[in-house]
Amino acid sequence: MKFSDYRKAVATFIERAEGMDAVGKALGHSSPEITRRYYVQREAVVDFRQVLGVVAL
Repeated sequence: MKFSDYRKAVATFIERAEGMDAVGKALGHSSPEITRRYYVQREAVVDFRQVLGVVAL
């Protein structure tokens, strides 16, 4: 893992616990847009069709 991977993971953790403003402050960003765009990981979208196809009778 690279340092940037850890930074993104911590940013995502802080965002989910405390919000975007807290992440920007923790990382020292002047703009929350930079934080949102480059550091906070988006939630994965689950395609339930695949899951339901596996359990279908």
